[in-house]
Amino acid sequence: MKLEILLLGALARFTTAQVNYGNATLVANDQCQAAVFDACPADGSAAHRCLSVPNENKGIYEDTCVSSCATDSPCVSRCANANLGGGWCGANNLCVCDGGWDTAFAAPPDPYDLSWVRKWAAIGDSYAAGIGAGSRYPDTSIHCARYDQSYPAFIQDHELMPQDPAAAFEYLACSGATSPEVLANQISKMGTGYDLITVSSGGNDVGLSAILNACVFQWNPFKNCENEMQATLEAIRNTLPGNLDKLYAGLADKINTGRKIYVTGYATFFDNTTTACDNTTWSFWYNFMNKQYLTTERRTLMNELTQATNAAIEDAVARAGPSFEFVGYDQYFTVLQGRYCEAGVKEPQGDRDGLLFYEWTSTDKSSTLLPRGMDESELFADEWGLIMAGDTSDPDPEKESMLTLRTETSKRTEEGILSSFGGDVVQPRQDGTDQEQPGVNQTVRGSIEQMLTEAMVQNNTLIVSLPDGSGADPVYRGRSSLTVSEILNDKVERVFHPQPGGHAIIANLVLFRMFEDNAAVIKADAIAPSEAAGCQVLTSSSRPNLPDTISGVNTNCKEVAQNCINCLDRAHGLATFDCVFEYRSGCNACGGGDGCPC
Repeated sequence: MKLEILLLGALARFTTAQVNYGNATLVANDQCQAAVFDACPADGSAAHRCLSVPNENKGIYEDTCVSSCATDSPCVSRCANANLGGGWCGANNLCVCDGGWDTAFAAPPDPYDLSWVRKWAAIGDSYAAGIGAGSRYPDTSIHCARYDQSYPAFIQDHELMPQDPAAAFEYLACSGATSPEVLANQISKMGTGYDLITVSSGGNDVGLSAILNACVFQWNPFKNCENEMQATLEAIRNTLPGNLDKLYAGLADKINTGRKIYVTGYATFFDNTTTACDNTTWSFWYNFMNKQYLTTERRTLMNELTQATNAAIEDAVARAGPSFEFVGYDQYFTVLQGRYCEAGVKEPQGDRDGLLFYEWTSTDKSSTLLPRGMDESELFADEWGLIMAGDTSDPDPEKESMLTLRTETSKRTEEGILSSFGGDVVQPRQDGTDQEQPGVNQTVRGSIEQMLTEAMVQNNTLIVSLPDGSGADPVYRGRSSLTVSEILNDKVERVFHPQPGGHAIIANLVLFRMFEDNAAVIKADAIAPSEAAGCQVLTSSSRPNLPDTISGVNTNCKEVAQNCINCLDRAHGLATFDCVFEYRSGCNACGGGDGCPC
């Protein structure tokens, strides 16, 4: 069964009413909270008397002042005859049986009472936005892609959070945001006086998505996996700490005294304890000679880069002060076997029970196991509809301008790059059937048309001008191109992001930390059981010993730059694009490569 429900064992104080008001006899379920108890009048020898009483109209229990009944009141006898404890009276002929609860004392402080959360915010990247998980959150932008089964949405809707009225919730997270962008575009919109803030940021700062591109999917088959991992390693060490320090400094005055800002990390993507995936490739270009495989070594190194990112976040949280708290969940994704390449799984199995990340083949239907042995190319073809073949015909100029792909760009993509191997055209995954003429959805241009059409259905602002400046709404006149991210839909971009079950785990952990911290604030007994009770897992992030340099990376940045320059000197016309694609990742690994023009 998918983990799509919240699993915390806390019991809600609010339950359905058992009986009606009026002359009926009600049964209390608890003592009152201190705030209401202290407002009740004195009664006999007691300074106050109060019980938690069912209210059928609201479907909850309410703290209600009571007093001693008259000696001849039938309420006392009804409670005694039913063995429901002492009888107490209230306004409007209210009769309450105490059920053994002492009316003269308030209930002990309740750490699970979250009524103090009146205003809170969730900021960060696509993990906080929950891209692709559930349905789009109300009033969210196409670009930010916030969804209603994200961990912030789960927290807002949790039964222990205020519901009537609900806490004021500012959902500002935006997919693709780096820490500087979170600071500039999200924190700048916040006020002050928050009771709770959640943050997910840092993954985009270090290029974790670029690693997935180069080492797993190979959208751009010329990117070098080792170089991208080296660039991420350098960013973790040299860029991320400063970015996070500035981000957290911008949040410090937003939170109320005594309350916390909860900073979530990331989960490693792979089980690296088996060799089951060593011969598995998710490379999009299925006949590209330099395909990347999910070897044990590769999975281990990618996991370690994620763990190093978590460690950098945890260290920055410690520097930020006591108002910040790191919430790691990688260990739970591991113990629940929710990652890719788990033992006994033949990838891809996007709908397998217990998978906590989205795969290409994941659907939004109820969880069912995919038949073992199903050909993965068939699955990729069905999911994506990007069954391309090299179409080197000249595109129609007017159509290409509408697609925002200029003729030279189309030629570069289809002729300059795809046919630059000197042999067969590089092709993406397909179903293996023989066809003399590829259909429209099997051509590069046709696939782009299909993706753009689907994107425009969701976003009617994807409009560009024709070459003469006409053909578009005046607001968009002059726009001549769109980015790839504007064309890809959320079902594509949600891959390697948590499914709803994964978000439920994150929400549970944040809530658990809230209960723990609330217990300290109200001086209540520590809650039990502990966070990891019953699970043989660590409660802090792993800290890998990463090398200074990723094996296979050319650390001579001057040489990298010269290789690019030499290529550009030999290239003519559109062939210059080949140089950029081939040497860009090497320059990136060198942080620019001593003026590397690629």
